[in-house]
Amino acid sequence: MILQFDMGNTRTKWRLQSGGGTIVRGELEASAGFSSLSSRLSAFTVDEVWVVSVVAPSRNDALSVWAQKSFGVLPRFAYSSAEFGVVKNGYSVPQRLGVDRWLAIVAAFKYACGACIVVDCGSAITVDLLEADGVHLGGYIAPGLLQMQRSLALHTYAVDIAGSLSGASPGRDTKSAVLAGQSAMVMGLIHQAREELVKVGASPELILTGGDSRWLTQVFPGARFIPDLVFDGLEQVLTINQ
Repeated sequence: MILQFDMGNTRTKWRLQSGGGTIVRGELEASAGFSSLSSRLSAFTVDEVWVVSVVAPSRNDALSVWAQKSFGVLPRFAYSSAEFGVVKNGYSVPQRLGVDRWLAIVAAFKYACGACIVVDCGSAITVDLLEADGVHLGGYIAPGLLQMQRSLALHTYAVDIAGSLSGASPGRDTKSAVLAGQSAMVMGLIHQAREELVKVGASPELILTGGDSRWLTQVFPGARFIPDLVFDGLEQVLTINQ
């Protein structure tokens, strides 16, 4: 069995895989220790630990110590590379592309089998562009929805602006105007990405991931929402690199 971790700045997601299926899964706060997982996994034999991480080295070290103590295995970490199969990293320094974005790009291209726009709405919003031949054209990064709401709340006295997005129709009170503004911003990034790909003759598919992306399926009916996109990319990359 393979225990997989997606370690982000807000939370750590994990799942235990066997035979291509998920046996058990869960989440931890980004700052939480790993000892709470020991009892949940005590009934299983963990043969490998695979990790995608964008957190501080000390957090990675803590995971490594726990994995070796609990299962006697050293975790394998995924890293961004210049290419994976036909997918070509668009950054001038490929290793500087966040590994979570890179894995999402790799997995999205496999699902789309061609040009695609990869949107991940989490603690940050990222939008990446892929041509039909797998060439990554780069992308856009914006603050995540919660971060933007918190930033605006600091300057909006006595108004609750937290909420879920649904559409970009102009708001008729402060809260709805903020949410509409955020919706319009995310939709604008996607439309801009689509225009860039159309310029090079591509007809991109929209691939969504991240907890705050689900609402976009209402706005873009043809989009695919794939919650485990980063995990799927992790499996592709580390399976090939075994």
